[in-house]
Amino acid sequence: MTSPISTERCGDVLVVTCDNPPVNALGPVVWEGVDAAVQRAIHDSAVEAIVLIGAGTTFIAGADIKVFDLLKTPQDSLTRSAGTHALLRRIEDSPKPVVAAIHGNALGGGMEVAMSCHFRVAARDAKVGQPEVLLGIIPGAAGTQRLPRLAGAELALQMCTDGKPVSAPRAKTGAGYDDRRTDGADARRGVMATTLVDSNVLFDYLTEDEDWFEWSASMLEEAADRGALAINPIIYSEVSVRYDRIEDLDAALPAEFFARLPLPWEAAFLAGKGFAKYRRRGGARRSPLPDFFIGAHAAVEGLTLLTRDARRFRRYFPTLSLITPEG
Repeated sequence: MTSPISTERCGDVLVVTCDNPPVNALGPVVWEGVDAAVQRAIHDSAVEAIVLIGAGTTFIAGADIKVFDLLKTPQDSLTRSAGTHALLRRIEDSPKPVVAAIHGNALGGGMEVAMSCHFRVAARDAKVGQPEVLLGIIPGAAGTQRLPRLAGAELALQMCTDGKPVSAPRAKTGAGYDDRRTDGADARRGVMATTLVDSNVLFDYLTEDEDWFEWSASMLEEAADRGALAINPIIYSEVSVRYDRIEDLDAALPAEFFARLPLPWEAAFLAGKGFAKYRRRGGARRSPLPDFFIGAHAAVEGLTLLTRDARRFRRYFPTLSLITPEG
């Protein structure tokens, strides 16, 4: 029988994936597989952090209620409950950070697993909830304790008594259940380190630049080992000048290797603020330069920026995390 739990190393992060269709329900094999994967990661010196994610269209959408058929006596229930609480405490007590990357639904036992993690990242359209009351029971894996601490007593009481899921943005308005939200369903990309790649580095790589190819290629490889590489429409446009057909450009920058990120409205606003500062310092250009949009995008979304020319980024976006030849 194939295990519903798989693992993959991405740099020093171990991604633990639950693949138990159709909704990644928490059956006994899933519980045990998650526990075993986390414990292996804790004792692996090459792993610095752990990410728990669901395969397909959802995170863990609840416990498998068929487990009730296995509980024949009160003692069976007590034993099962004690084991579940101990498992969640082992996740909570991990000396390495454990992050729940949530898309789709995190309900019931799935939400309780997410709450035992140290951090939670959720897609904006994700739903979280404790629907046990709809089955005539209460959250049985410390949901009644962890949820008030994370979301506040008022929202936690509502969620546990009416059983209705709430959206990630709504959960964010509590005291921190949803620690971070990401656009779209790719919660995995949201939790992994994402590096925005400046056009000058891409030109070095694509043209095999005599002076800079080796540095740019090695930095791209290192960034890809840590997480995702990304470009935005501004960078895409700058690189496009070398190509006559969009098909050739897409072949040079394959989407499976360079994620396409939209430019947020907040970044456009911040780019304008940076450009206004540039004008006050005597800058001659009359409209925002591409670097302002690229730097603002990285600043707004907390992305690391890989670039060979950091002068303008350092001056107008001083909090940016940069990868440059200067270090």
